[in-house]
Amino acid sequence: MAHNVKWMSKRSASGSSRQRLLHRWRSHPLKLAIVNTFWEYTERTKVSGMWLLRRNRTQGLSSNIPAEYDADEVAAGFEFLNAFTDQSYVAPSHESYKATDAVLRLNNVSIWEAAMAVSPGCADFVKRCFWGYSEFQCNQSHEYLSFIPTTAYLGPCCSFNYNPRNASFVPFSANIFGMDGGLTIIGSEGSEHNLSTGLIVLVHHPMDYVTETSASVTITARSESFVEISPTVQSSSIEVLELSESKRDCLISDDVNLRNYRQAACLLACQTAAIAKRCGCHLYLLPIVSGHVKECNLNDTFCYSKNYA
Repeated sequence: MAHNVKWMSKRSASGSSRQRLLHRWRSHPLKLAIVNTFWEYTERTKVSGMWLLRRNRTQGLSSNIPAEYDADEVAAGFEFLNAFTDQSYVAPSHESYKATDAVLRLNNVSIWEAAMAVSPGCADFVKRCFWGYSEFQCNQSHEYLSFIPTTAYLGPCCSFNYNPRNASFVPFSANIFGMDGGLTIIGSEGSEHNLSTGLIVLVHHPMDYVTETSASVTITARSESFVEISPTVQSSSIEVLELSESKRDCLISDDVNLRNYRQAACLLACQTAAIAKRCGCHLYLLPIVSGHVKECNLNDTFCYSKNYA
């Protein structure tokens, strides 16, 4: 299967020289479901928190700020979100996170919702989408053919054929492959409030949370790139499968009571449990595996950056 990504900047759309970026993936049709794309601004954390307050572009979230809180201070507190995504993070000298946490709590806005609101949305930079030769609305409400806002280890992003917040999500497979099949994207640098220098594409299994181990490509304007993916299938021989669990020293699907089992999911569960034990909260970036742990707020950034950044 081939995935094609065409990049066109806002300037080229107005009539100047066209800037296009092509990305193509080739995959065995039986393993099409492993192909997935993530798009994110490389300087994703440079969007001022004031955007949330000034533009009120929060998908229905209230931005009501009580009189006792200063709007500039509340906006400055969003800088602490960087603790969850920046490994070189150094905590700011101010304590604006206290006001920001308080205002978010008063408005019943989660950190996940706030992070999504102050970050570029899919509509900002994913402009036209095609599957094969057929165009579809990039942000439509569709089970498979759409881009949705998600998170990765880098922060908020936009994904195709991946939905970590839907426990019943089943990724789709297709039987098309080659240079003329797959996904084509026409993208834009985004709105004027973004300081993006490009996009990052992360390719991974649709059931795996995106980590540093995911294959990635950085996309810049006026460039063209081709990415080929050759998936592999691993299986045990019949002789091994016929052995009892104690003799083969490994587990197969019939041995575990899980809808899906992958090593990445196991490692993610361990990471989530470790953060919950150490800091008493669940990182907004990570898929929800249990509803018994509170979401990490801005005050928890100190614990997280001290132990995991």
